[in-house]
Amino acid sequence: MNTTPSTFEYSGSGSVADTDYTVVGSARNPGGRTRMSILVLHRGGRIDREGLFRDLSERHDGEIISLEAAEGSYDVERLAQRHGNVRFVLPARAMNIGAQINIGVRECSSDYVYVIWNDMRLPDLSERVLSRAMSEEVLCNAPYIRNDRSQVIPTVMTPAFERKGTLRVVPQTPHSETVLSLYPYDYVGLYHTQRYLDVFGYDARISRPYWQKLEFGLRCWMWNERIQLSSALRVAYSGTPPSEDTTPEQDYLRFYWKTLGVRISPNGANLSARRLIGGILRAPSSAPALIRSFRELRRELRRYGPRYKKSALKLIAEWEAEA
Repeated sequence: MNTTPSTFEYSGSGSVADTDYTVVGSARNPGGRTRMSILVLHRGGRIDREGLFRDLSERHDGEIISLEAAEGSYDVERLAQRHGNVRFVLPARAMNIGAQINIGVRECSSDYVYVIWNDMRLPDLSERVLSRAMSEEVLCNAPYIRNDRSQVIPTVMTPAFERKGTLRVVPQTPHSETVLSLYPYDYVGLYHTQRYLDVFGYDARISRPYWQKLEFGLRCWMWNERIQLSSALRVAYSGTPPSEDTTPEQDYLRFYWKTLGVRISPNGANLSARRLIGGILRAPSSAPALIRSFRELRRELRRYGPRYKKSALKLIAEWEAEA
């Protein structure tokens, strides 16, 4: 067994800085990169963990990474002894979901990472299914997802603008072999490891899942990456699918400044100072923090501005035209 303290240092648009975590279980693959790892996220308190890792280990002979809660779990040492291909990552502090995925992806040693939750079942992990999904040149292939009644749920995230110019995301049920989606529902999907790292992953400074996923997806599309649903991949919830909290709090401003607020000109991408004024008017008590965050994002934009290939307005207009 390997118990290794590590430090995750990552700068950029989805930055996580100086996050300590401990790894319990198998060491990284000494033979180099493998084809696919499974990254398991955890929620809820009544999951049969022994059964979960036994099932995954029996059907996947590659690397499995379990992102544990910051307070740890009483059974980690025992599970690590029983399941030799599972690595348990224990962060030093509580982290939002995107930050957990960032750590898990960087900890893996594979070309693809299949992100799932502990309350999900993977009906098929055959070579035929995985090869079909991996043949697509996309950042993320998200699966068709069924609820606990075996019904396919609407997980195609389709963007549209309302009359007042407000962005609206409409969930739709997939009906074709592949279909484009703004972001992966519930974070679940087969991510191309290097493409994910190249876009800096999820923004760990956005805490609410809805705005974190929306910022990630929209930014990826603006940077000319693609996210889609593939009928080759299928998962099923053992319980009730989560609901989205779309409350536009302070997370909304960071999302807005990095996506909808960016303008593309012949000189590159830019973020007007007027965007800051609007944010301060929305939350005057948070003005000092907003100013610091805005200045930081403008510095990042000067560095990563060339990555923006089209504005959000143009992207969504094209999306609506093709629908």
